[in-house]
Amino acid sequence: MRQIERQTAREKERATEHVKTLEEQYIQQIEKLKSQLRSVEKNRNVLMATLRQEGLIGKVKAQREVPVVISSDEDTPEENIVQPADPPQITEPLTSVLDDLHNLKAAVLEDATSESTDDT
Repeated sequence: MRQIERQTAREKERATEHVKTLEEQYIQQIEKLKSQLRSVEKNRNVLMATLRQEGLIGKVKAQREVPVVISSDEDTPEENIVQPADPPQITEPLTSVLDDLHNLKAAVLEDATSESTDDT
């Protein structure tokens, strides 16, 4: 009986360490992505400022190609390819999406932790 209790305690400890390790990895990955996002936004802002300054924004928008959406059927002929007239605009900033992902990760980890404690 004591052997089973010790084994269960070790397994619970390993699971807790595994969850902590995963959480640390996710936090590092989120921080790295946030840093990359800031860098990309900074470069984009510099590029847009340069284009505005040179008066080339209209020219760039006019040369931008429309994305092609292909249906999932492999036998679809080319005439069924849909080309949207106006691509959808994303209004939610990427930082809020990252915050939502962080909150979702925390909820999943909390749920996984509570499930592992319920199993014992």
